[in-house]
Parts: sequence; C-alpha cells; structure tokens
Amino acid sequence: ITCFPQLAMSVGLMKRLTFRKTPVVAHNFNIGTLSPGIRQKIARFSAAAIDHFIVHSPSEVAPYAAYMGVAESQVHFIPLQRPDFGIPRAEDAEQPYVLAMGSAHRDYATMIEALEPLAPRTIIVTREDIIATLPKHPWIEYRHGLSFEDCLQLMAKARLSVTPVSNMNTASGQVTFVNAMRMGVPVVATRCPGTDGYVADGETGLLTDPFDAADMRAKITTLWQDETLRDKLAARSKTV
Repeated sequence: ITCFPQLAMSVGLMKRLTFRKTPVVAHNFNIGTLSPGIRQKIARFSAAAIDHFIVHSPSEVAPYAAYMGVAESQVHFIPLQRPDFGIPRAEDAEQPYVLAMGSAHRDYATMIEALEPLAPRTIIVTREDIIATLPKHPWIEYRHGLSFEDCLQLMAKARLSVTPVSNMNTASGQVTFVNAMRMGVPVVATRCPGTDGYVADGETGLLTDPFDAADMRAKITTLWQDETLRDKLAARSKTV
C-alpha cells in the first residue's frame, strides 16, 4: 500500500521492470493535472502494474481510469478522513474573520473580488510566492510559514472558511474544507471535483459557481450575516 501518486507510480514502474507479482494499492491517489504526452505515457506504463487506486472524489474515478488506461473498477472513491484535532471551536466574536487556506489550485483572485464590496476582516494563508501576486487591501491579512497547529487555531476561531478552487478536472482543497467541517466551522467552497461527495449545498456548506465572484459574494454574505444558518451547517457538516 502506497501513499501519494509519486510513490505509487515508482512502485508500479519497479514492479514492471522486475516482473514482480506483488499486489499494489495506491492510496491517496491525486495526480492533480492530467498532463498529456510523455507524462501520461509513463503514468500508463506504471499504472498497468497497480491493482487498485484510491481516490477522494467520485468525479475522479472515470477521468483517472481513462488517463491511466485502467478499468474504472480499479479506481475506488473513499472519502478523505480527518481526525478529531481536540481543538475547541471558539469563534473570535470581537474581530470575526473569513479564513482561506492552501496553495494548490486556489482561486484567490475571484475570492478577493467577491469580498471587496464587503471588506470583512480576511486572513489568507498560502505560499509566499502566491501572496506576492495577490492585491493588497487593509482588510486582508496574508500569512505564510505557519505550523499545522497555528493553522488549526486560526480555523477554530474563524467565523467561516472559504475554499476557492480553480481546478475543475481533479480534486483540490479537500484537506482545508474537510478540516473546517470536522471542527464545526461553516464552509463556503467552489463547486468542483474536490467538493463533490463532501459538501451538500445548503445542507453541510454552501457551494459557489466556479470563477463567479458575484455568486461567491452572495454565498459569503448570506453565511456571514446568518448565525442560525452557520450553526445549522456546522452541526451537520461535523457528521459527514
């Protein structure tokens, strides 16, 4: 059993070159961009020696099978699991804020455009090189280099968590919004393969149309202002 695609593909390659028969299960298999050309050829060569692939979005089953040239019956959706972190939910009521985290395939440009007319206190945690490309506003705090514990503490105190995603082909953003749901923090996220199978719109979170600042603004405004809705979504999301 391997974890992450790089190790799985390396094991598959070794298995083919050494003619071994050891069964291989590729867990947590998320290859991000389905690049054609030589990368796909190598992936197909290695994938032929892998028995089962575990993905964390139902939307990835068919595309991954087609990309790697394997049967869809070999690609299995199992929801991403996150632990109970033992950090109590305690919203910062005096200085409430919107929190967004992550670096992989994030659509922060649309999120910032959505928030500009509202200008709520907003904290964005991402890589330093990404921060350098984003607009600066007095209501946005950019942070980088935080520990996992620091990120969880920020999450526990946020009024709501926003996960804007630009990846419409494979799963991105799941760790962030699943962590938030696990902690009972209300979630707004982009409707995409990453949220498929996790966020039920209006039930366990609010979904926004991809690259649609107006729709995202409406969803964030609704959740920001409606405490009853925040409590309902948070309570239901913890059971997912």
